[in-house]
Parts: sequence; structure tokens; C-alpha cells
Amino acid sequence: MDDETTLRTAAEATMAARRDALGEAPSPEELIALRDGSLPPEGRGLVEEKVAAFPEAAATLLDLARFPDVPAAPGVREVGDDEIARDWQRLRARMTRERRAEDAAPAASRPRWRSAALLAAGLFVGVIGGVLVARGPLAPPPAPTP
Repeated sequence: MDDETTLRTAAEATMAARRDALGEAPSPEELIALRDGSLPPEGRGLVEEKVAAFPEAAATLLDLARFPDVPAAPGVREVGDDEIARDWQRLRARMTRERRAEDAAPAASRPRWRSAALLAAGLFVGVIGGVLVARGPLAPPPAPTP
């Protein structure tokens, strides 16, 4: 191994040991709080160490820096997590009801596009087959060579 490879291997081993000592990478919430400057001083140092040790966390923090926190437009109210969860449950229940109603509907009221597609495919195959039969062989067989 040359000196550069040895140095690279040692640096990777050092970073791996540092990551093991720090535990898990910082959470998305921690990265957002770090970006916003809302981390308490006692937790900020640890999150900064983790960002330095975990390359994917540093990349995520750089991505977050590209998207500044934009305040809501005047008159737009803040939507809470409880309201989002409640609306999501309502949407799921509505989708389930609609699916059950569709499954319970008689076959006559269901869309007939499948039948129409099968009929069109059959007609196409029939016309092509009829044309080929009417034309006869496409080319005469080659004459045997003496």
C-alpha cells in the first residue's frame, strides 16, 4: 500500500470509530433545529459532532440550508399534527367505503371498457387473419436446387 491509501484507510477507520462512539446519526428534527438555531446549547455540540461524523447528515443539512423556513402567508392558519392525522383517517375511511361500494355494485353497473377492449382485440385479430388467408401464401416456396 502506498502512503495515500494508508492515510485514507486510517482516516476511514477513525471516522468509523467516532461514529460508533456517537451512536446514531442526528434525526431530521435535530438537523432542522440546528439549521433554525433552536437547539438548546447543551444539545447543540453533540448534534454538530454527529454532523461532522456522518457524511449523509452533513449532506442533509446542506440540503436544508437551501430551503429557508418561509413564514405562512397572512391569513393562513397553522395546521397541527392532530388535525393532519384526523383528516388522513377520514380520507382513508372514505376510500375504504368507496372501494366497498364499488365491489358491492352489480356487474352490470361496472364500466365495460374491458369487454370493449376484448371485442376490439378479437375484431383486429379476425380482420388480420382474414386478410392473410385471402392473400394466400406470401411467397412461393424456393425451388429445389439440383
